[in-house]
Amino acid sequence: MKRIVLVLIASLSIMACKAQTKKMDKRKEVAQRYYEILDSGNVEKMNDLLSEHLIDHDSHGGNAVEEIKGLTLGLKNGFSNATHNLEIVELIGEDKVFVRWRMTAKHTGEFFGVPASNKDVNFVGHDLIKVEGGKIVEIWHVENLLSMFEQMKTE
Repeated sequence: MKRIVLVLIASLSIMACKAQTKKMDKRKEVAQRYYEILDSGNVEKMNDLLSEHLIDHDSHGGNAVEEIKGLTLGLKNGFSNATHNLEIVELIGEDKVFVRWRMTAKHTGEFFGVPASNKDVNFVGHDLIKVEGGKIVEIWHVENLLSMFEQMKTE
């Protein structure tokens, strides 16, 4: 009887671990998908990924979803071949993922008032993303924008 109980407990523990692993993997998938959409410039796909109640802790005070969609369009219009390379992707707690990324692109269009310079940019950023139900519900972000704008300067 004790063996049956131990086998049952072990089986339930293994199932719980597998379920937790799937949940963790989903967070990484959501994060990867976020950067893929940023790079593609396909704003409508953000609707599938962002909670309509998204909280952007570093926003400019407007609607967080619309701000991220605006950023997505800005990247599409301002840069060619924008690519976010994910250098570090770490799971934090049960619902967050930390990402250090490096964006490389060519500045071929106006971006936040800076006319196209046709220069290459290469800069980093860090995001903490909270995921619930397969959607991003909160985001904290820091980008090295000074470096990006310095690289875009025409002399």
